[in-house]
Amino acid sequence: QDLGSACSCRHSSNPARYRCPECFVGPLLCHQCIVQSHRHLPFHRTEVWNGKFFAAVPLATLGSIVSLHSGHGLCPERPKAWDPQNLTVIDVNGVHDIKFCFCYCRTRLPILQQLLYAKLWPATISSPSTAFTFAALDDYHHHTLTSRKSAHDYWQTLCRKTSNGFPDRISSYYQHLLRVSREYRYIRTLERSGQAFDMDVHLHTSRRPGLMAMPCFACPEPDFNMDPAWRTNTPKELSYVNRLHLSQDANFRNQLRQKKKRDPEDVSLFDGRAYYRPEQEFQAYLAAAVDSDQVSYSSCPSKSECSNHKAVLTQNVLKFKYMLIAGIMAVVCRHDCFRPGAQNDLKLGEKY
Repeated sequence: QDLGSACSCRHSSNPARYRCPECFVGPLLCHQCIVQSHRHLPFHRTEVWNGKFFAAVPLATLGSIVSLHSGHGLCPERPKAWDPQNLTVIDVNGVHDIKFCFCYCRTRLPILQQLLYAKLWPATISSPSTAFTFAALDDYHHHTLTSRKSAHDYWQTLCRKTSNGFPDRISSYYQHLLRVSREYRYIRTLERSGQAFDMDVHLHTSRRPGLMAMPCFACPEPDFNMDPAWRTNTPKELSYVNRLHLSQDANFRNQLRQKKKRDPEDVSLFDGRAYYRPEQEFQAYLAAAVDSDQVSYSSCPSKSECSNHKAVLTQNVLKFKYMLIAGIMAVVCRHDCFRPGAQNDLKLGEKY
């Protein structure tokens, strides 16, 4: 198609100078057609021919407004003195400045729910001005599971997708990504575990109420996958079938150093509902627990004729001196599944 030729809409006054590189074999369109064709594709990056090259032009600059009204077009109940609300939306292809028209009908939902219905996760609850698409949060989640990509690297990738030549000019929403991704994963886990739908009310088991961790479905579990009369109906020679095999081990490489400044609001959203015990319950147990001889050696060492044994004991003093968490201990079943509520942090050596 020739540059500047008439658009396919046959409006001679509107030359076809706009294109969308993200649309498959997208034709050159006029101003009105490029906006209309992207009414449901607001996160595509469009370009316009300026006489020398195709320059990037946001859809919001062309007058595109994303309507969250349940019907077609803008909400008819919007105020007379109405202006579209500007929101910064982060998608898999970068950062976008989008103009929104929310629903103003009497039966409207709160703005927070309107964004969630549009698969946009707001960065703040009240008066949101930034949102992440579900696709971007899922994409970040998949990257962390496969390539172990950090949030900082993922954000730098989004900045380069937005402006590869000047990524430093993009406003940083790195802290927003950290917070929103945690919230999103928590809600997703709440759904997949069934706790969002009151699973404990419909499925009576011996598990702890509110548990969100995935149990091992192959291990024997009374009131779930075993015969109700398994104690009396199981022959003695087959008693091993109902036996639960567990093992525990510790990882001293997964450590956490003490920080000079700690955010008191940086708490776990799961807190006892997954693989760790509730933090307050765990700290109360540590305060009442009696240290073993190996742990007590760090404060009051005793003489030992065995040099190897003495070296093992003294390593606690230096190795874990500035460690807030010295390691992680976990319990697994014979099917290599972590047991819910059976994972704890190690404080000093093997103290747990």
